[in-house]
Amino acid sequence: TLNWINPHVIWSPPGGTPDYFNACAPQGLFCSVPYNSGSSYQPAHSGDAYVGIGLWQYTSTWREYIEVPLTSTLTLNDCYHFEMYVNLGNNSKYAIDTIGVYFSNTIVSSINMSVLPFTPQIKNAGFITDTLNWTLITADYTASGGENYLIIGNFNDDATTNTLQLGGVSGT
Repeated sequence: TLNWINPHVIWSPPGGTPDYFNACAPQGLFCSVPYNSGSSYQPAHSGDAYVGIGLWQYTSTWREYIEVPLTSTLTLNDCYHFEMYVNLGNNSKYAIDTIGVYFSNTIVSSINMSVLPFTPQIKNAGFITDTLNWTLITADYTASGGENYLIIGNFNDDATTNTLQLGGVSGT
């Protein structure tokens, strides 16, 4: 059975300070869409909003994650289809080759910005360097049963995070 994961629209961070960008914000503010000071210019892939997170920083072991409750608990051995679109911020000086998705039975309530100690069940393959278009990350996931939350971020420590230096000005 192929079931779609349909997360709520409310996202909460288990650590760090993710940024929420929305078209209803006055243009030019840090949080506006498509013009903003967080990633310069980026229309939403669909709808009016998106979330920005820092996945790696060259000066410290620092991470941001976003977490969402699922609309229903995942069932043991059922296959679920996951997809998300990602985009590298215009000002990014580095790209990384790992964005992970972790399905959790319980909420993660970390208040620090350290690497979370989980192995994501879904990972992208390769560097995402496109600052203009949105890149699809998609996979099927067979549930262990009981998963109620989804967390997105970089679950690798610095030693296992591959980076690619670009021409941007931001250290993330």
